[in-house]
Amino acid sequence: MSLISIQQAIVDGFKAALPALQTCERHGGRFDAGELNRISRRVPALFVASLNIGDVRSGHDGLSCDVTYGAFLITKDQPGQSRDLVSLALLDAALKTVADNRWGLDAAETLPANISASNLYGANIDRQAVAMWGITWRQRMNAGSGVDDSELADFLTFHADYDVAPGVDDNPIATDHVALPQE
Repeated sequence: MSLISIQQAIVDGFKAALPALQTCERHGGRFDAGELNRISRRVPALFVASLNIGDVRSGHDGLSCDVTYGAFLITKDQPGQSRDLVSLALLDAALKTVADNRWGLDAAETLPANISASNLYGANIDRQAVAMWGITWRQRMNAGSGVDDSELADFLTFHADYDVAPGVDDNPIATDHVALPQE
């Protein structure tokens, strides 16, 4: 099992436990204002990221490590409910999902520990008209012998939209779409 497949199992666990989510997927880490603007169109949303890996040990069955995970919950106002109430309801369900969860994995060597949630409200988030909570926990995982190449998608194309004024008009000024050479 790899860290990628472990993280995907966590995403799948949240998807099953919180069917009200419009978006639930892996994420690379923390958010900036431009990215928050883009993803705020697909809320309520939850994004799972690996934030830190420590106490890495190599054993007979591969790498074992303590992983700090973050689950970022983002909501907007709903008809008849403010975003802060929507986020608290989903936060309650998300915290219950994390507690005592091995995500259906033998690779989970321990239950989640040091579970905490932080309200990430701030001026930038308020300007986006969203509420955002970050849940973190630490869990010892056995990553086995690493990534199996079959888990990685072929890097066939590169696509980028260049928006010089994100949040103003949401229209990119240029787009690149490049087919990459394959061996």
